[in-house]
Amino acid sequence: KGDIIEVGERFAQCVARLGKMSDHPCTALLEFALDIELSAYDLYRTQANLQFEDASVAEAFLSIAQAEKAHMKMITNAFDQC
Repeated sequence: KGDIIEVGERFAQCVARLGKMSDHPCTALLEFALDIELSAYDLYRTQANLQFEDASVAEAFLSIAQAEKAHMKMITNAFDQC
């Protein structure tokens, strides 16, 4: 259905969990986002390490993993704004 996000949870579950964060909401939100990006990075990096007949598949997963690393860096940089 497309309602599962990269951490393996349903989108609604993530929103509900996010709604329960009350202490330091800015930091909590960024930590939440960082957790999602880290899980996504791990997922795509693991997929890239699998054996594929077509090497371009592994390269695509590795490229997505690198994009997730860039997202983590952006989130980390945003902590200064909290």
